[in-house]
Amino acid sequence: MRILYSLSTLCFLLRFGEADSGDQLVGSITKDGSDILKKASTGFGHVRQCSCGEQSECVAEMKRQATECNRPCFERFHKVTSRVDQLFQCFDEKAGIIEGFLGCFETQVDGCVSTMNGPQIPKTDISSIFTFAQNALERKDPTLEALLSPIKHILDSAGEWALCLKECFLQRNSHGFCFDRKGCQPKLEERKAKKSFKRCTHKIHWKDQAGDLCHCSADAGLDELNQYCLLFDHMKSSRRSHRKHG
Repeated sequence: MRILYSLSTLCFLLRFGEADSGDQLVGSITKDGSDILKKASTGFGHVRQCSCGEQSECVAEMKRQATECNRPCFERFHKVTSRVDQLFQCFDEKAGIIEGFLGCFETQVDGCVSTMNGPQIPKTDISSIFTFAQNALERKDPTLEALLSPIKHILDSAGEWALCLKECFLQRNSHGFCFDRKGCQPKLEERKAKKSFKRCTHKIHWKDQAGDLCHCSADAGLDELNQYCLLFDHMKSSRRSHRKHG
């Protein structure tokens, strides 16, 4: 799950990396996530809100499944680098940072209740989240297509990796997700989710993390990323300059 989040975030960063100082980027990702949740929770009735124990158990299961699917799917990057193991290590080294983000978000979003008798909340179709997320990543923009043409082959491999993960994850849950078996789901209130995402991304200094990840990936054979890593270097230096004069 942590590498899934890392690589997905890097793809978003590369697609929307021209956003002003990264703040608009965070807003774009937050809006995309909000739109996906809206679409996936419309017309599916209601379900009980999970207890915190149930939520923790199901999140742990999903993390385990994502980890089991990720390594074989990562082989899709053999098309763009012969150093897949080194590239994999780049993302694996960010494990603590990503776990910190996920833990922060889970705490801040306050999606569970203390009892097994939670209130009824709008039900989310978990399977459709993957489809809507894939559509968001594949959304075409002529300007961005031209801007990112030098790394199209890398983004194509990332797309194949994401599709492999989606298919593997859905296959492992073909008989129902953990939340389905529990008969509950976490509550993701749009306003609180947006606020939590922004707060937690700033808490982990995402611009610094993205820059490190970009350079590490370039050193692992994705040489074409170097020109884009300069953007993150600029964001990093701008933040430090702002703090110095703030």
